[in-house]
Amino acid sequence: MVVDAEDVPTMPVPGIWHDLPVTPALITWRIQRPGGQVVVPRHMAVDSRTTVPANASFWNVYARGTYQNMCVFGPHYSYLQRGSYVFKLTPRPFNTHRLRDGVYDLVVTASDIRGNTGSSSLRFSVHNRRGWK
Repeated sequence: MVVDAEDVPTMPVPGIWHDLPVTPALITWRIQRPGGQVVVPRHMAVDSRTTVPANASFWNVYARGTYQNMCVFGPHYSYLQRGSYVFKLTPRPFNTHRLRDGVYDLVVTASDIRGNTGSSSLRFSVHNRRGWK
């Protein structure tokens, strides 16, 4: 499970960086039934409220498709291009056998260091029983 999340800088940034995003400080997730009953409690996917991930753990935090603002790929410089921040929600693929067959909502919340939050949900179905096509 991955999520694409970004934040706006707390303070205005001057110059060419002024409209570019930053990463959220905290990303959490939970799984609930459509009626709101939580079946997988809140998990912390990323917590950079006090420090940033070490370079060695980059691919443990970020997923494929992640790149920074105005990134450089070989000889190409992406001038003024926004970054894309794709985060892994779990260190390993989520085992759907932990859930009964049915409909669920994955709820992801991103927060900044001041506690401002935003959430988004994705509805999905689980069909693990034999014979499902």
